[in-house]
Amino acid sequence: MHSRIQLLFLGFLFALALVILRLSYWQIIKTDELSGAARGQYLSKDLRGGARGSIVTSDGYPLVVNQAVYTLGAYMPAVTDAPPTIVDKIMPNLNLTIDDPAIATDVAKLSVALDDLKLQTKSTMLDRLSKTGYEILARALTVKEKNAIETQDINGLIFDQSFIREYPEASMSAQITGFVGRDDLGKPTGYFGLEGYYDRELSGRTRVEKQEKDAIGQPLLIDDFQLMPGRDGRTLKLHLERGTQYIVEEELKQGLEHYGAVSGEVIVMDPKTGGILAMATLPSYDPSKFHLFDSSLYKNPAVANTYEPGSTFKVLVMAAALDAGAVKESDQCDICSGPYPIGKYNIKTWDGNYRPDSTPQSIIVHSDNVGMVWTEQKLGGEKMLAYLQKFGIGEKTGIDLQEEVAPNLRTKWGDIDYATSSFGQGIVVTSVEMLSAVGALANHGELMEPHLVQS
Repeated sequence: MHSRIQLLFLGFLFALALVILRLSYWQIIKTDELSGAARGQYLSKDLRGGARGSIVTSDGYPLVVNQAVYTLGAYMPAVTDAPPTIVDKIMPNLNLTIDDPAIATDVAKLSVALDDLKLQTKSTMLDRLSKTGYEILARALTVKEKNAIETQDINGLIFDQSFIREYPEASMSAQITGFVGRDDLGKPTGYFGLEGYYDRELSGRTRVEKQEKDAIGQPLLIDDFQLMPGRDGRTLKLHLERGTQYIVEEELKQGLEHYGAVSGEVIVMDPKTGGILAMATLPSYDPSKFHLFDSSLYKNPAVANTYEPGSTFKVLVMAAALDAGAVKESDQCDICSGPYPIGKYNIKTWDGNYRPDSTPQSIIVHSDNVGMVWTEQKLGGEKMLAYLQKFGIGEKTGIDLQEEVAPNLRTKWGDIDYATSSFGQGIVVTSVEMLSAVGALANHGELMEPHLVQS
């Protein structure tokens, strides 16, 4: 009998030790996790994202705006209809489309693709309606689709509003505006163009509201209410003029067609302010469907691509020589009577015509390569480079587009390098870099930073 009591006592001690160990595990080792879970049950947290800012032209036309869309979800405990009934009510009100241009333009392929999409959408909905809790049934619904579904009186459906970017002037401004995609964490983020450059300013700040609640979800009046105010993103007003932009783009399209060219750029800038009044670059893309286009089209070639400027460069070198007093308006070129040798190379004119005793004006008018070599030799190679740097050649202009590059000037220069650079060969620039430099000539020598945003 005594031994049985001892056994029972030992068993009780063993059970008590297990309880103590288990309680220690929950209270010490898992305390942070449990505290967080408990706090999540009585802490109310409301997050409301601020709207992203719009982008408008100087005359008030929208280039980028926000479009309200809705995510359709179902809270299963509140659903009363059978899943097939719900799907049958929703499906006729969805405007399903195919974005792929190769399919959308082929009637036969489009019909098959739409049928497949409808079957897939229906199957996905039925699968999600068979689960418990909250399930998302459809995304990016328009206001019209939302209103049509609401008329079906389906219990348990929830619509969450969000915003997507809409580009009313997509064909005119894609490589200016850029687009909004999602980063690795799923956060809406601006990429390329103005959307990328001004992403922080355009992004709204999320409104955060925190308050503790009781067991039935009612706010505790004695608790401290915490509010972090949100704000909408900044609206950008550009120097861009819609009418000028339209004319420039139409002229560029006609020019490309006339000459059989595959790409082209036109930029119009106010030299006094640096404000960009128009910027057309082709080929382009649709920023609202950027994923359907080759990524090489995302960058704005006016700031991201380099080229040899050729004869357009001559005005910079001639202006430098005149400003330095290396040549005067009445001076005459004494090497312009024929091809000019530099080492193993012969510098020739573009048309094979040579004009002895050309003046600086005649050299520019006839775009005379030999005359430009004479100009560079009068100025001196090192001084020419110093002037080019004052014109901003070899550096970024600072334009407010995300993808601007700065073509570096070569580090080693020979006589032939100085000579060919005087007429724009063997040296590279971006279009906006060249525009900025030539703009300084029109602005009495003052170099302005090109920019798109006015306010």
